[in-house]
Amino acid sequence: MKAKGRSQPTIAAGTWVELERVILEPGERAPGIPADTASVPFAARVRGFLVAPARRGTAAEVRTQADRVVNGKLRAVLPRNLADFGNPSPELLLVGKAMKRRLQSPSRASPAREEGRPR
Repeated sequence: MKAKGRSQPTIAAGTWVELERVILEPGERAPGIPADTASVPFAARVRGFLVAPARRGTAAEVRTQADRVVNGKLRAVLPRNLADFGNPSPELLLVGKAMKRRLQSPSRASPAREEGRPR
């Protein structure tokens, strides 16, 4: 149980987190679904880098790996992949985007390639 009067720590911007975003409230769900399913919201879980500092359980915004900005309720910090790929490595999350930018940079053109020769 949580201690009374104790606030959640603030999570720094740029941290890998998971948000929960309600897509459909219970009253908006399709009429043909089972009652136990219809009684709960239809929600999505979205992972990304926190845009601004936030506390767990509060509204937050993330930038996904696909550069989408999504808002929702901050649910988890450094969420584990349930398919058991292990705990996320913040270093690998950051290096992937950095390498993509580096490879797409126009200044990365190789002189050998410009002349039509293989490297």
